[in-house]
Amino acid sequence: MLRRFKMIEKPILEYLEVEIYEKCNLNCKGCSHFAPLIQDEKKFDFTGYKNDFIRLSNIFSNIKVLRLMGGEPLLNEKITEILKFTRRIFPNSNIRVVTNGIKLKSMSDKFIECLLKENIQLDISLYPMMKDSKQTIIELLKSKGIGYKLREVSKFAARLNLQGDFDGIENSKRCVLKKCVTLKNGKIYMCSILPNITKFQNYFGENIVESDDGGKVDLYKSDGIEIINRLTEVNKLCSYCSGNYETEFDWTLSEKKIEEWCIGTYQTTL
Repeated sequence: MLRRFKMIEKPILEYLEVEIYEKCNLNCKGCSHFAPLIQDEKKFDFTGYKNDFIRLSNIFSNIKVLRLMGGEPLLNEKITEILKFTRRIFPNSNIRVVTNGIKLKSMSDKFIECLLKENIQLDISLYPMMKDSKQTIIELLKSKGIGYKLREVSKFAARLNLQGDFDGIENSKRCVLKKCVTLKNGKIYMCSILPNITKFQNYFGENIVESDDGGKVDLYKSDGIEIINRLTEVNKLCSYCSGNYETEFDWTLSEKKIEEWCIGTYQTTL
């Protein structure tokens, strides 16, 4: 008797971002990835990255938009190898490197050639200190034929509420960060703040979120359908994070003060 097995089609993941370098060559006040607060740069685990992306390809047929983040990703010495590998694993993804543009002019021809060959584009966040370089950057990218999007950034926002008294469910519904699904160390996180909050906690000695407070899925214990179904889960951080941009301030350099990230102290001291 022949048994018929139904093939389960692998789903498509709409969006994923992954941090490939923690530190940054800027020091932005209120950085949502908490880059100014990093005390010890961890060496990039390329082997772990490869394993995670092979696993992703086993459970997702494609990732529509895949953004490589920092910190500043162009600081990673393996950036060209990372791009080549990522493209090989996801040949149909819209792969984008998110950069502040400071290092663009000093990047090697090998890097530029890789962007072109692998059809990888740049998302450039242009901060006020780089405003005078805008035209130079645009001319460079156009002369090389590199695809890009350039966004001028003049505002950051304090988002954390250390009282933890927000309505987590309602807060999650209106969250602008919930679309920023993030991969880190074999886990899929429902927002970009959650995998990075430990930098804030370690620097200021806060203890908002424990490792088992939810909001993440083990990449190796879940299939693609389960991961997608869990992307709207509410986690403990939702009660501590505003999830929006209600408390904005002009971009400037960080002094590594806790009020740069926290709403209550922001309103009274800044």
